[in-house]
Amino acid sequence: MEVILLMEDDLKHLEHRFGPVVRRMGPWNSDGVFGYATVPLPAVESAAGRLECAQITGVLHRLHTPERTRVFIKFLEDGGAVLVEQIVAAYGSIAGSGESQNRIGEAIAQTQTVVFSDRSYID
Repeated sequence: MEVILLMEDDLKHLEHRFGPVVRRMGPWNSDGVFGYATVPLPAVESAAGRLECAQITGVLHRLHTPERTRVFIKFLEDGGAVLVEQIVAAYGSIAGSGESQNRIGEAIAQTQTVVFSDRSYID
């Protein structure tokens, strides 16, 4: 399962704009030094589909690129609080299944090396 990684600074920026609800879009992870949230891409796609907005769904393919974090932040800023709430709801739906939790954990394990070895995309 693909995930979008949001580092603590990105999360704080979004939290300032949308409130603490952004911290419920996916699980929070920390190694004691670095902290980040992972937002499952299926939750984002489901939320966009629920809104039935061509402008929002038209951007989804860009979330499958290496620039997905920056695209996602812009996506949220353009979609507004309604999109954030829909992502939280969609994540809540998929997080309840044990299979989804395992797939999210596997995605985190596969991407952790990228997060800590190449910080260029998160600055």
